[in-house]
Amino acid sequence: RLNNKKKNFPSITVRYTRKQQEEMKRKAELIKTKEDKNKFHNHNVSTYKKRVKDYSPTDAYDKGLELVANSYNNRSHLAKALSLFRHSAAHKYAPAMYEVGRMYAEGLGVDQNYEVAKTNFEQAANYENVDAMASLGIIYAYGLGVDIDLKEALTWFESASSGGLPRAEYNLGVMYRDGKGVEASVKQAVKHFLHAARNDDAAAMSALGYAYAHGQGLKKDFDKAVQWFRNSAEAGYPPAQYNLGLAYRDGELDLKESQRDAL
Repeated sequence: RLNNKKKNFPSITVRYTRKQQEEMKRKAELIKTKEDKNKFHNHNVSTYKKRVKDYSPTDAYDKGLELVANSYNNRSHLAKALSLFRHSAAHKYAPAMYEVGRMYAEGLGVDQNYEVAKTNFEQAANYENVDAMASLGIIYAYGLGVDIDLKEALTWFESASSGGLPRAEYNLGVMYRDGKGVEASVKQAVKHFLHAARNDDAAAMSALGYAYAHGQGLKKDFDKAVQWFRNSAEAGYPPAQYNLGLAYRDGELDLKESQRDAL
């Protein structure tokens, strides 16, 4: 039975590269004041006047992403985005099917509903959408609207990883590290972390930092630990930022104690 309390749907994918993140931050700086935000919303509303059915599947998907990214939790804009995604999904566009599922999984402009999310993820996964596959892995791993099934989660993560999704590869590493649904193997965990980290997954970078710092599956190497923590922190991953800050504060990992760098 579903818990009525809204939960945070676990992050399953790194949607943007560092270069894209920097470009997004640059654009965000252009919308600093409330007046600017209102102007941006008005622009979105005016461009939405085009009827949903008049959009092509890909244009509807792109417009939906734009509305979600710049909604500032505005339910009206999120509702419009959902309509656009549904229109696109009706034309069998798998990325839009995934986005419908994501909105229900995260409760974006709608009541959170994992059953509806799962249905849409399954539809997208049937069209080889790796984000949807990884999301199904999360649903089964955490028991979101279903009974926990680690074997099923592992299968979905493997499918998404084979399809080239770095975060799914990281999730596989976590399952091997913790022995969830599979026999624990630090060696296998590190293998998955390395592959995901080399494909810009910030969580995997942080996991490698921890592995090097503690000699788990790798020869202890503080220099490499710091480098991976730093790479992850620079990519915006909070746990890595925290661990690096602690290391500077306490002078660990052979770093010179520095309150300034810790902050």
